[in-house]
Amino acid sequence: NWRTFDDLNRKIADAFLATWPPEKFRVLDVSMFELRGDGHVTYGDCLHYCVPGASMEWNRLLLHVLRDMLP
Repeated sequence: NWRTFDDLNRKIADAFLATWPPEKFRVLDVSMFELRGDGHVTYGDCLHYCVPGASMEWNRLLLHVLRDMLP
């Protein structure tokens, strides 16, 4: 149910953060990409993004987080 997705997502992230040490677990919040005008291919399509687009930026953000976690 998409109406409860944000709440459920936060609960799952909080559970992981309470279990794993912060140096071994990070949450990459990509919800900001929902506000992009080029976010969705068609109206009502919540699963696909225009390419190049948000998914490419997610990869860059993830790479940055992973590099930051290296000793």
